[in-house]
Amino acid sequence: SPSSGLKKANAVLGQMITEADMEYDQLHLECSQFFKKQCSLTETCRQDISSANSLAAQWRSKVLGAQSEINVCEVRLPRLTFDLTTSRKECDTRLGYLRRDLAIVMNDVAVMEEVIKLTQCTGKSFMMLGLPKLCECTHRDKNKTFTTVGHEQLHGHLASLQSAHVRRLVQEELLDLSERDTEGEGEDDAEAELSDVGALPVANATLGPNVTITKFKNKPLPQAALPSDPCKGISYDSGAGGGGCVLRKSPACFNLQNK
Repeated sequence: SPSSGLKKANAVLGQMITEADMEYDQLHLECSQFFKKQCSLTETCRQDISSANSLAAQWRSKVLGAQSEINVCEVRLPRLTFDLTTSRKECDTRLGYLRRDLAIVMNDVAVMEEVIKLTQCTGKSFMMLGLPKLCECTHRDKNKTFTTVGHEQLHGHLASLQSAHVRRLVQEELLDLSERDTEGEGEDDAEAELSDVGALPVANATLGPNVTITKFKNKPLPQAALPSDPCKGISYDSGAGGGGCVLRKSPACFNLQNK
């Protein structure tokens, strides 16, 4: 009957509407989740870009600091190298003077040991070497006097003294032993005394070496533009220009067409 056919049609339509609502709800849920996921990924990318820009700026500051230290080293290193070279030369010169003076002193020590052996006394006399005499002599070319010993071996030892300071001391002692009222002035043009290490000339260091300073040319720091948040202020349901989902065809439409 017509009434029974109408009831069947209503039942089929109700079933189709129910299936369509269920599919719509399922599709709406899937699209909403997809929208939230994409917005989350977009925000993550924006944060990564911002972090990368901050990290690039941080390392650029360290690069600039390192370049500044390089320039400081380029100024100081040549000066320090020049000072080191000068100090080494000065030390080598002083070491040569000290070795020379040491050789003189050691020679004079050996001479004085021989002199002491020859001047061993048992009484109050000066020497027991056949009673040698002290002689006051005058320079042949200069109007100056000096005192010597009238003993060939002892005179030879005293003449082999190399230090002007030791020679002067020997002259003073010989003059004192000669019991004269006036003492000779000694040789004014005697050799220089032992070198004064502290008075050595220092190399002229006023002119330093040429200093080359590197001029760094840094390219502008690339900064990626931070994109705006496409999800800010909107939601899946408030999207403009129509929804992003389309109802799919239901197999129940064939049943409806047959009815």
